[in-house]
Amino acid sequence: MRKLNFRRVFLAVSYISLVVIYCILFFKMINNQSLRTGTDFTGFYTAAIISQTEGSQSIYNPELQQQIEEDLVGFKLAPGQVLLFNHLPYFIPLLSLIITNNYVVSFLRWTVILITFFFLGVRLLLSILNQSGLNKTQKTITMIGTLLFFPVFTSLINGQDTIFLLLGATLFLVGFISDNPFSTGIGLSLMTIRPQLALVLAIPFLFYNRKVFIWFIIGSLALGTFVFLYIGVNGSKEFLNILVTSSQGDWYGLHPEDMPTLTGLLHRNFNNLSSSIIQIIGMAGYFLTMIGLCITAAINKTLTINRFGTTFLISIFFVPYLHYHDLSLLLIPLFCLLRVYLPKYKENLVLLPITLSIFLILGLFWSWMRYISVSITMITMFYFLLLAEKNKILEFNSQ
Repeated sequence: MRKLNFRRVFLAVSYISLVVIYCILFFKMINNQSLRTGTDFTGFYTAAIISQTEGSQSIYNPELQQQIEEDLVGFKLAPGQVLLFNHLPYFIPLLSLIITNNYVVSFLRWTVILITFFFLGVRLLLSILNQSGLNKTQKTITMIGTLLFFPVFTSLINGQDTIFLLLGATLFLVGFISDNPFSTGIGLSLMTIRPQLALVLAIPFLFYNRKVFIWFIIGSLALGTFVFLYIGVNGSKEFLNILVTSSQGDWYGLHPEDMPTLTGLLHRNFNNLSSSIIQIIGMAGYFLTMIGLCITAAINKTLTINRFGTTFLISIFFVPYLHYHDLSLLLIPLFCLLRVYLPKYKENLVLLPITLSIFLILGLFWSWMRYISVSITMITMFYFLLLAEKNKILEFNSQ
């Protein structure tokens, strides 16, 4: 009798389970008006419709946003119920080309675009493992596990722009490994989709490699110029007003208690603290993190792949405003780990991407596991990257 291969059983069950769960959740969302209009895509859709009908300079007008969202949901909204569009408008011109008055069709088109760019990003990520000695089967296992990464799915089902954030982070990592300051800096500038994260990652390059920082500034200025030309002076003022409202954390759809960050941790566990106090603590932690990373860079002068990964983990936790779908960025420290440890432990580590998704998705079924699984994942990654740094495993010179 042939011996049961538990490895193959685990992979088959994991793949099938995740695909089935993802399909059920997505089709449930897209076929339920309340669920689909409650996603973050509503904000993007609203901005694109305003761009089509009123012009790009009006996309941050809260009254227009409220009017369109009321048409979508079919009832009157109080100002605090409006799902504000508070993102930089990098992709609104693209959205304006593909959306129609049919919200569902527009959502599906946007999802196809996001998946396409995600495939591109995964191809780039896998390229950093080319020297790890993986055979075809091991590469396939790693690729499928990455494509099914649970936080990425949460981004897709919400219609978020996190895929482009991840693409920028991927260019940032690939450029660093290939010793290419241009792609490193440009990738980092694309991460200004979440400017608070891009900034804390960019500043230390004043000490690591100023060429990277210069390309980051050039890329950011180019994007900033596009934004200003696209939305104009009045649109810029309205955008700043929306950012101020969003930073207070109490507007509809912001859910600060759901953030996998220090501020989210405080909101969940210290109900007696006011939002303003938590905001002050969060900003203090953010700036102290930036200072700490700069001091580390000034002392060490070189950036290793291990420290690259730990920097990402620290930044994700201490940035004041990130949501669960932004944990798609955990693929970056994950691939740092894989590049460091795969040459020695490839047989088991190729299972890591799919195993993490199975672990993280437990939070769907047991709410108490949602942030415990995230914390365990981030702490474990941090520990093994630190261990690799201590033992000088596969250490790379700074660019």
